[in-house]
Amino acid sequence: YFTAILKGIQTSCKEQGYELVYNDPQNNATTQTSQIEDMLSRGIDALVYIPLDSKGARTICKECKDAGVHVINVDNVVQKSDYDVVDCVIASDNEGLGKLSGEWVAKNYPKGANVLIAHLQTAESCVINVQGFWDGIKEKKGSLDGYKEIATVEGGGATDVTFKAVSDALQAHD
Repeated sequence: YFTAILKGIQTSCKEQGYELVYNDPQNNATTQTSQIEDMLSRGIDALVYIPLDSKGARTICKECKDAGVHVINVDNVVQKSDYDVVDCVIASDNEGLGKLSGEWVAKNYPKGANVLIAHLQTAESCVINVQGFWDGIKEKKGSLDGYKEIATVEGGGATDVTFKAVSDALQAHD
């Protein structure tokens, strides 16, 4: 998912003749803030921002706005009270996507199911998606009776890591 976002940004920047400065905070909100402050000192014009901590995003977004930097919030949405310090939000409805998945499971497995959750556990958007999944089952069935979380595995935000984690979990659980 994040690789696709990055490739899209790289392609667009190249087509438009913009220089792209890219940093990976490695799931560390303090590192992310430091990297953005460094980019601000380098004179960036725009920031495509996937906040690791949506509740703590206001300060850095306000710094960007005060510096005249356009802030494009992607994926993990800042708090509604912070919409004034971003120029736009591009995101999936993570809760809604989770609910649709949960409703599908409830419909296709009406007597219950053993569930394996694979996701990036430190990503707020993933946590919201998983909660939506369970909410979708509960709304469709009235309860979670018969639906059991067998394991949660860390996907690390990477297909190869997720594939290995899921393969290992499937070996450990029927």
